[in-house]
Amino acid sequence: MTQFDQLTAFVKVAELGSYTRAAEALDLSRTLLSRRVMALEESLGARLIQRTTRRLHLTEAGENTMTTTLTTQASHLHATALLRISLGIMTLAHGLLKVFVFTLPGTVGYFESLGLPGFLAYLTIAAEVGGGLALLLGIYTRWVSLALVPVLLGAAWVHIGNGWLFSNPGGGWEFPVFWAIALVVQAGLGSGSLVVARRFA
Repeated sequence: MTQFDQLTAFVKVAELGSYTRAAEALDLSRTLLSRRVMALEESLGARLIQRTTRRLHLTEAGENTMTTTLTTQASHLHATALLRISLGIMTLAHGLLKVFVFTLPGTVGYFESLGLPGFLAYLTIAAEVGGGLALLLGIYTRWVSLALVPVLLGAAWVHIGNGWLFSNPGGGWEFPVFWAIALVVQAGLGSGSLVVARRFA
């Protein structure tokens, strides 16, 4: 049981004013939910929720913990969204670069010069444009992020012979590998805030 689990349980109880409703909302048993709140109180050395037969209310320590937790959660969501939007812009830009700057025939020719079939150029462009838009909008962020990882690992393979630094002639593998790792991190974090529809996030 992590402190994150404990804080999530505490916040849900505080928001709903009921252990039973909070347990249902989190799909936990009431006993497990109570244990998490009690473990949090024990780790903080303070009573957070005052229990009576009719209602629950937060103690002063509980109010302070609630404020701190909600602020931290909001910062986490916004930071996650910033990473998602940045990755979306970069991915979309690279896809459009292949269309409008390198052109489709030029991109296909480049892929073929590497010994790759030309149709992979079209698949890569579709993945970058579609994936970039999905990330910008916060649509299926975890799955889209993971789906884009092979594209970046392919780019790293193209540049691996140029050394590590991306400033090397022809570009090294530093940037695409970092980008792939950032996508894995995004997949772990989820969409964050600023999504078009939470049910698709």
